[in-house]
Order: sequence, then structure tokens, then C-alpha cells
Amino acid sequence: MKKMGLTIKTKISLTVLMLEIVLSIILIVFSIYNNEVSTKKLMGEKILGILNTAKFGIDGDKFENIAKSRNESDEYYEELRKNLIKIKEANELKYLYTVVKNNNEEFVYIVDGNEKESEGFSKIGDVGKVEDDGGEKLLSTFDLGKDNYTDIINQGEWGYLLSGFSTIKNSKNEVVGVIAGDISANMVKGEINKFKIKIIIFSLIIIILTYSIIGVVVKKIVKPIKEVSDISDDLAKGEGDLTIRLNYKSKDEIGIMSNNLNSFLDSIHNIVSVIKEESEIVKVNSEEISHQMDTITNRAIKQIEIKDELYNGINNIKEKMNVILDNVRNQAGATEEISSSVIEISGSFEQIAKNAENTMVLSSDAYNSAEEGYKLVENTIDRIKDLENNAKKIDEKL
Repeated sequence: MKKMGLTIKTKISLTVLMLEIVLSIILIVFSIYNNEVSTKKLMGEKILGILNTAKFGIDGDKFENIAKSRNESDEYYEELRKNLIKIKEANELKYLYTVVKNNNEEFVYIVDGNEKESEGFSKIGDVGKVEDDGGEKLLSTFDLGKDNYTDIINQGEWGYLLSGFSTIKNSKNEVVGVIAGDISANMVKGEINKFKIKIIIFSLIIIILTYSIIGVVVKKIVKPIKEVSDISDDLAKGEGDLTIRLNYKSKDEIGIMSNNLNSFLDSIHNIVSVIKEESEIVKVNSEEISHQMDTITNRAIKQIEIKDELYNGINNIKEKMNVILDNVRNQAGATEEISSSVIEISGSFEQIAKNAENTMVLSSDAYNSAEEGYKLVENTIDRIKDLENNAKKIDEKL
């Protein structure tokens, strides 16, 4: 048996499912990316707003002097440090500090907004290296003179942080340093992760609902195609019902195909109906021929019986005539007239015998001809019966 491939319904369903999965993945990625970008933008604007507010309280010229002298005893150093601590605590920042550029790979801490006893405190003059995106963005703020912020970065033991950088300028509007702040993104990152879970669940629900709806639609589309397939399969096996019709009235391709198949079934039904009618006529004629042949056969049998009786009678006459002829010949010397009569009678009897033999031959030929005709009629009747049986089978399908 030939192995059947995937059905049209299965192919369409799988195609739709794959398309849904691909679109859902695209939707999930886009939604998460858009959410992270939006979150990053909001947090970046927040940290830059805090830094801009903080730098308004910084005297650029005094800061420049501290940066050059690196003197912690400077009164402004302690004043600025305490001011930064207040701003950091008020805005719940993780870190708030000021730096200057050392070279293209390093920066130097000037005033740190942490308590001196804290673990994360950086002394004036401590050097930091550019090791990640935050360091690169910090140096670019020096070079470009534009405020900037990083992505949300996992800082290990400090958690997820977003860093912002804003320039500090002196009275000559020259960039003399940068104020930097780190805002914790742990809560935001948690919300982003929750959003990811929600969007994934939402996408799965959409996939299930869409697949269910598509399944119903596909079933409706495939149903007439399956009906056409089943009818075609039955016709191919010789088991089709020629009276069945497809009731699909749509004007699409499936509707056209259904109408064409109905027209084909109508044509086949008409042809078979004509064959049925003709077979009925043949059946009647065959019955008549069979009856006539039975009559002819009976007559031939009677003729054969008459022939047998005639043959036996002639043989008896012949035997008696031979006896008479023998007796007559024995007495043939009595008179010449009697002898002549006897010879004449003998000739007559011999002629009768010959005629009887000829009659026997003709009767035998008639018998043989009748027998051959009977066999021919029998063959004809057998073929007619075969045709009648085929007609009955066709009638059953109608």
C-alpha cells in the first residue's frame, strides 16, 4: 500500500503554527527590546536630571583648583563632598562622584560622595581604568563635552547599575571635570524580567487562540477538498456512488473544482444509464432468442427421433426385400415374364434402399447442423448472460 504523505490540513496547520511562532518570537524580542530601551531612556534622563541639578551647586573654578592640587585639606573639597552625599541620599543613588581625565585609558577620582569609612569610597587622586562601557562613556563625555549615560550593566556584587555623566565647566566654559552617578537598576531589571515573562505568556496564549481559530478555518476549507478526494478514491477503486454530489456553492477554486466533479459524475451517470437501458433491451432479446433456440432444439431432437425410426424401418424393409429377392431369384427360372418383373421389382427395391440411405445421410447432416447451431446458440446465451450480470452490477451502483 502506498504510504500517504501529510494531509493539506496538517501542512496548513504546521505552516500557520510555524508562522505564529516566528511572529511571536519577533514580537517578544521587539517588545523586550523596546521595553529595555524605554526603561534605559527613562532612567538615563532621570540620572542626568539629578547630575545637572547637582552640578549647579559646584563651582567650576574651585573644582579645577582641587583637581590640580589634589589637596583634601581644601575647604571646598569637604564642602563639595558633603553636598554630594546629601544629593546621593536624597535621590537614592548608589554612587555619586567627580573625576577628571588622566589619559585615554585612565581617569582620576577627585571628590567622592561616599562616607570616608565606607567600602566604596575613593580618595582624591585614585586612578580608575577604562574597562567597560561605563569608562568609555565617561571619557567620551570629556572629549565631546556632552552629557551621556550607559546601558543597564550587571556590576556583579553591586548589582545592575545605570551610570550617567555630566560635564563640569569653569567660568571660561571649559570642561574641567565630570560628575558621575550610578543608579540601581535592580528593581527595574526585575520589572523587565517580569515583563518578559508576561509577554511570553501572552504570546503563548495568542498562539493557542490563533491556532485554534485557524484550525476551525482550515477544517472548513479542507472539508470539501477531502470530500473530493474521498469520491475520487472510491471511483478509482470502482466502489463509487454515482448519485452523490458535492454541495459546495462557493465561487472560489474549491467551488469550481466541486462543480467540475459534479459535472463529471453527471456525465458518467448518464452514460451508465444508457448502458443500463441497452442492457435491459439485450436481456429481453436474449430471453427471446433463448426461447426460440429452445424451440429449434426441440424440433431438431424430434427430427432426430423420426430419423432414427425411419432408419430402423428402412433397414427392416431392406432386410425383408433381400429375403424376397433371394426367394424370387430361386424361382426365376419358372417363367421369363416373372423373371423380368422380378428384376424390375428388384431394381425398384434397390432404388428405394438407395433413397433411404440418402435420406439417412441428409438426416445425419441435418442433425449435425442442428447440433452446431445449438452450440452456437449456447455460446451466444452465455455471453448475453455475462452482459446481463455486468448490467446488474452497474445498476447496483446507480
